[in-house]
Amino acid sequence: MARYDIIVLPYAAAKRLTPERQHVLLAACGGRRLLTDGASEMSRALGVTLENESLEIYRLRDRQFPDETLFWEKPLKARPVSMPADGRMRALCVEQETRSPIVVEGAYGKGKFIFFSAVLPRHGEGYSRFPFLIEMLESVFGYVRPAERKTMAVYFDPGNRNFMEPEKLAALWRKEGVHSVYAGGWYFLDDYTYDYGRLIRACHEKAWRSTAGLSRPW
Repeated sequence: MARYDIIVLPYAAAKRLTPERQHVLLAACGGRRLLTDGASEMSRALGVTLENESLEIYRLRDRQFPDETLFWEKPLKARPVSMPADGRMRALCVEQETRSPIVVEGAYGKGKFIFFSAVLPRHGEGYSRFPFLIEMLESVFGYVRPAERKTMAVYFDPGNRNFMEPEKLAALWRKEGVHSVYAGGWYFLDDYTYDYGRLIRACHEKAWRSTAGLSRPW
């Protein structure tokens, strides 16, 4: 474990605290950083306690970007974290209506951990549940990307981020090293039209190229 700064232990491996998993716990205690999900023997060993009742989650708020609501196309049931009174844990993501903690960070010995009470998807569009995971690793674990390129292009479907202001999207893309934006240009409906002009102005203020695609890519 000494070679690794961040250890990811998914629910399938964390649910039983076997002798092999004890090494992960010891590594975290010694200063490593651990990411894990789901109610498990590992989460209990870290001191995480969950509420008895589950919530059906379809709207979430990431406290790194508190003005934006994350919408889950497929709702998921999860038990919120019961926050300890001593302040050793901090909520990172909360359910929109109840403000119940769903993702928390905490300290364990000399190390740190991030815990997701909602089990992360193992396939498909798992990234869509927590799109700011990399930023979470940077802010909590001090993660530094080993390599990055400042000429990245993104393909943007406004239907997936219509709740986020174009100026904030442009600022986020600038931070991530985006150079060009290709936006889906098919959202012209009788009752809804995306503000493409505002998006283009926000991108051009960052000296980027922006292109609208007028047909769906499927």
